Amino acid sequence: MAQALDVGVVLKLTEWSVGCVESIARDRCSTSDLGKSVPKTFGNSKAMFNKLDASLNKLESVMNKVPRKKKEIRTKLALEEVDYDPGEMFLKIVNPSMSKLKILCDKIGNDENEVSEQFDDLEVAVQELSKLITFASQVPKPVDYKELRKACSDLVNAAAEVAEYKDDVSARDPYLNHYVSMAETAGALGWVVSPAPVKHMTDYKRIVSIYTENILASYIELGCDPIHSEYSEALNEFVAVLFDYVEEHHPAGLKWNYAKGSTPLGYKAAKTIHVENAHVLGDFVELMDVSLEHYLYWSKFLGDAVYVQAEKFADVFAQEYVMLQNAQSKQRPSSMAEMKMLFMPTMHEISAVMQVTDNAGSKHRLGLHLRLMADAVGVLTWPIVQDITPLNYVADIESGLKTYYEKFELQYGRRIGGHFHLEWMRALKKLVYDLKHYVHVHHEHDMEFGFGKKASEVPDALKKKEVSYALDQLKKKNAAKRSKSWTAGEVKGPLYGKRKAAKHPHRRFKPKESSSK
Repeated sequence: MAQALDVGVVLKLTEWSVGCVESIARDRCSTSDLGKSVPKTFGNSKAMFNKLDASLNKLESVMNKVPRKKKEIRTKLALEEVDYDPGEMFLKIVNPSMSKLKILCDKIGNDENEVSEQFDDLEVAVQELSKLITFASQVPKPVDYKELRKACSDLVNAAAEVAEYKDDVSARDPYLNHYVSMAETAGALGWVVSPAPVKHMTDYKRIVSIYTENILASYIELGCDPIHSEYSEALNEFVAVLFDYVEEHHPAGLKWNYAKGSTPLGYKAAKTIHVENAHVLGDFVELMDVSLEHYLYWSKFLGDAVYVQAEKFADVFAQEYVMLQNAQSKQRPSSMAEMKMLFMPTMHEISAVMQVTDNAGSKHRLGLHLRLMADAVGVLTWPIVQDITPLNYVADIESGLKTYYEKFELQYGRRIGGHFHLEWMRALKKLVYDLKHYVHVHHEHDMEFGFGKKASEVPDALKKKEVSYALDQLKKKNAAKRSKSWTAGEVKGPLYGKRKAAKHPHRRFKPKESSSK
């Protein structure tokens, strides 16, 4: 019944809008010069366009009331929606190499070793990884780390079972390298919680290859059986397949909420946090004075187009601060069109940041920096997002930028002078993180409007935060002093000073001797 009602509303709405546009079109004159020709039912061309604008606004307001399925908005850094089970697809990719490895482990396993049993536990861990990939594709990424750890607990426990075999074996056991190589393979499954999954897999791929080479080196001790070399090749093949899967499907981290029919982004909000002396304008000014200035310092150090882009990035923050000021004295816009008009000056500054990247070209010596900034500046569009909370939008952008961070580590990690580029990257990373914290505190579900905060209150708000911070530091300092001056068995008291309680555990103090003696 509800579906029939929705269709009826849509049909009536369509009929009304078409009739409205038709009446306007019928009143137009044959000539295209609106300055010389005036519609019959309107006094002038301006009146005609006002009528058309009012009609379109009415159409938009009515359409917003029509029940319809919400589209799941995702950032450009996220995967497109898929209509298959990602966990099942993962198993189809790794199953051929797993089956080959299982046959070899069953042949190696006997009364003298537990290689076959260890592989069974590894198979369980791979199954748990498949379940986690399926689960992650259906829900948004947990903002709380405890919830993320809970979601990965089954995988962590299964991988720990595999790793226990290497701890229980003797150092002289001829199958030691078999146990260790398979235990390290289980450790490679931890890419799901790694901030740089590709680097994680690269490291474990190298570690596993070291132990498989040790197996080949102990060929004589293993009875010159070629099955051990086949085991080494099969295990390396499995790790290589896993590496290729991670590099292709999850290069920036485990993907969340991209399967068809998954929970809309922002459906489960993060826990609200309360910060003492928080001020919606003062905290944004503090963000610009500290994190943004730190980023500008390293951008100026690198110079060239990076500093030009950084200055325009600072202009975006300045314009967004003006918008936040205006929002404090206004009521929330009734439509998204009005909200976008309010955001238009900020959007103009954002386009200027992206234009620097386009003008520099793909072969610029600092092209990686410019491309990172072109994607990172999108985080400042959080006030106009739809069907997703601003907090989850910023967190989504932050997660997508991990691919760039990993490229910086690989490209500048061991280069002479690369330290300065890494410092620039970390300054930008910290800026995005602090912006996420700001949005979490003040605009978790939507942008604040009409709270009456004024720019004149900012100096006092910053001073209160400074005093509060100084008091917290003083408390920590005093607490540290108390903990350092205390020793085991020592009792402190304002009257009796320090004494060793161990000497008289049943009395608080030793009575004084009488003066007569």
